[in-house]
Amino acid sequence: GSVDCDLLPVTVDRALDRSGDVGSHLALALRADQRPFLAYHDETNGNLKIHDCADAACTSGTRRTLDTTGDVGQSVAVAIGPTGLPFIAYRDATAQTLKAYACANAACTSGSVRTLDASVNVGNAVAMALRSDGRPLVAYVDFTAFRLRLYDCDNTACSSGVIRNTTGTSVPYGLSITMRADDRALIALGGNAGAAVRVRTYDCADIGCTTGTQRLISDVNYSPSVALVMRGNGRPLLVTAGDFSSLRVNDCADAVCTTTTQVAFDTDTTDTVGAALRPDGRPIVAFGKRHAPQDLRV
Repeated sequence: GSVDCDLLPVTVDRALDRSGDVGSHLALALRADQRPFLAYHDETNGNLKIHDCADAACTSGTRRTLDTTGDVGQSVAVAIGPTGLPFIAYRDATAQTLKAYACANAACTSGSVRTLDASVNVGNAVAMALRSDGRPLVAYVDFTAFRLRLYDCDNTACSSGVIRNTTGTSVPYGLSITMRADDRALIALGGNAGAAVRVRTYDCADIGCTTGTQRLISDVNYSPSVALVMRGNGRPLLVTAGDFSSLRVNDCADAVCTTTTQVAFDTDTTDTVGAALRPDGRPIVAFGKRHAPQDLRV
């Protein structure tokens, strides 16, 4: 498995939640004190849940259920705001809308639910990153027009925002987004072997991502699940996983990730993966392990 990586090698792999099928959709963020915070889908009950780790290695923590209205959290993204409040974007599969949960406190014992986009059929992929001022940028699938779509929040709580459509993007089967030092977003788009669609990136040309360039990553497979983080040297690190396949860390050779060096870890993973970087550059990776039921692991 993979977890608290020592720049790439594996050191530990532990199960956080085995109460039903909970390893299919997840997202990971790190607090300022390096404690991981995970948001994920409880497939058994159709709920959005979180796991708030008690320490940096996540040897223990607290689980909470945030949203139980419909089948929610099937695709999920999470970020920690500048004041320490978690913010979660996710898909409502029942209503086929994009929703958000803004935590009212750092422990996320309460918060508010908002619908961000109900104008299209929101597909099964959601990703999010914060700009330097703390405003979220949410990437998701417009399954009505089969393209990448963005929700650009006006403030840190995302009480309002602007919807933007992208041009020249085929439908992504998974999504992950990270920010460059100049606040331009780089977005990873997951692939699909059956549709012969490989993993790609969408490189935003400006801060508002009004235009961008889609690029194929030549040596990465058809993995539907992608997690993208940006290191201090400007080179992305891309983690991929997929049903019955290996968890892989792809070390991008340049700033636009045209080629990578790959390291394979755990086998027989689910179609979900999350990643974050510690200040010293060590990645921590969360993923689903295919069992009956499926495990949530780091």
